[in-house]
Amino acid sequence: MIREQEEVRSYLTQVISKVRAKEIHHEIRQELEGHIEELALEKESEGCTREEAVRWAVGQMGDPFEVGRDLHRIHRPRMNWGLLAGVLLFVLCGAMAMRAVDAGSGTGSTGLLQFKVIGAAIGIGVMLLICRWDYRKLENGSKGLYLLGLLAGAACWNNTVIYHGSSKIVFLGPFLLDGMLVGGLLVCSAAGGLRSWWENKRWFWLKSWTAYVLLPSLLFIKLHWYLGLAVYLTGYTMMLLLITRAPAKSILPTCGPLLGFGIFALTAADQASRYYTRLQAFWSPGSVSQDASYQMMKMEEGIRSAGWWGQGLGPQQHHLPGYMQESVLAYLIYTYGWGFGILVVFLGCLLVIRLWSAALSVHDRFGKLLSSGLAGMLSFQFGYGILMTFGWLPIVSISIPFLSASNDYMIIQCAFIGLILGVYRRKDLVRAPSGPVRR
Repeated sequence: MIREQEEVRSYLTQVISKVRAKEIHHEIRQELEGHIEELALEKESEGCTREEAVRWAVGQMGDPFEVGRDLHRIHRPRMNWGLLAGVLLFVLCGAMAMRAVDAGSGTGSTGLLQFKVIGAAIGIGVMLLICRWDYRKLENGSKGLYLLGLLAGAACWNNTVIYHGSSKIVFLGPFLLDGMLVGGLLVCSAAGGLRSWWENKRWFWLKSWTAYVLLPSLLFIKLHWYLGLAVYLTGYTMMLLLITRAPAKSILPTCGPLLGFGIFALTAADQASRYYTRLQAFWSPGSVSQDASYQMMKMEEGIRSAGWWGQGLGPQQHHLPGYMQESVLAYLIYTYGWGFGILVVFLGCLLVIRLWSAALSVHDRFGKLLSSGLAGMLSFQFGYGILMTFGWLPIVSISIPFLSASNDYMIIQCAFIGLILGVYRRKDLVRAPSGPVRR
C-alpha cells in the first residue's frame, strides 16, 4: 500500500503537523494518499519503478509545510463571533434590567443583579464548554435522549409547583424542570431520528408524527405546558421542513395538533378562565373586566410614559405586573427609554438572523437539523416576547431569552446556543455524506 512507503509517511506526518484540528487528520491522510497513489500509478504506466514513481509523486504534491498551513486555514475550527457577541449583549441587557428592578425597590439592595451575574457566569461557562464538545455524540444517543425527555416530563405529573406562572418540578436542587428543557431534549433526539428515518424512507411520516408530535403533545397537554408545546413544535417543524422540503406535509401534521390542543387549553375546566380571559382581553380589551386586561394596559402605559430617555434609575413603584418575566422588556423601556427599547429589538432581530445564518451554513445533515431545531425554539421566544410587549400578541408566561430574572431559563438557553456554536465551529471539519437528502 502507498502508506507503507517511507517517503509518503514522512510527507503526511509533516503535513499533519501543521493542521491543529485533530478531527480531520484521518480524512486528510486518506485524501492525500489517494492523490499520491494516482500520481504514482500514472508515472508507473510510463515505465518507472514503484519507488521512483512514489518519490516523483510526493515531489509533485508541493512543500508539506505549505500544504499543511493551507489545509489548516481551510479546516480550522471557526467561532461565530457575531452570534456570541449578540448573546453577551443580551445577557448584559438582562443585568441592566435586574439593576433597574433593584433600584426601583427603594431598598438599596442589589440582590437580583448579583443573582443575575452568578447565573450569567454559569450560563456562559456552560455555553463555552458545550461549544467545544463534539455534538456528533448526540446522534448515537437519539433514542436515549427521547426516552429521557419523555421520562423527565412524566416525572412532573404529580410533582409540579407553580413558578412564574408555569408548572414545573424542582429538579437537582435549585434547578427547575419544565417544557423548555424537555422540548430541547426532544429536539436533540429528533435531529438524529428524522435523519435516520428519512434515509430509510419506510413509514417516515407515520413514525415521525407518532414519536415527535403525538406523544410529546399528549405529555405537554397533560402538564398544561401549552406554551412549551408551541416552542417545541416550532423547532420540530423547522427540522421537518429542512429535511423533507415539503411545506404542506411538514406544517399540517404539527399545526393541526397545536391548534387542537390550543382549543382544548381554552376549554379545559381548570384553565379556561386564565387562558380565555387573556385571549379575550387581547381581542376586545373593553369587553372584559379591567382586571383581565390590567397587565396589558400597564405595559402600554409604561412604554408610553417612558419617553426617549426613560424614567431613569431610582426609587419608583413597580407598577408593571410580571416586570421580572414577561414584562421585562417593557420595564427596560420604562427605565431606559424608547431609544434603548429600539436597540434591544434591533439586537433581537439581528441575533435571530445570526442564529439562522449559523444553522444553515452547516454541511453536516445532523448538525444542520440540530441547529435549526434549536434556532426555531429560540426564534419563537424572541419573536413572541417582542410582539407581546407591544400588544401585538396575547400576554402569556414567556420572556425574551436572557432578559428575565430566571437563571434556569438562561442556563438552558445558553446550552442551546452552545450546541449551535459547537455545530458551527466544526462546519468545516465534518463533511456531509454523499448522496441526496431528498427522495
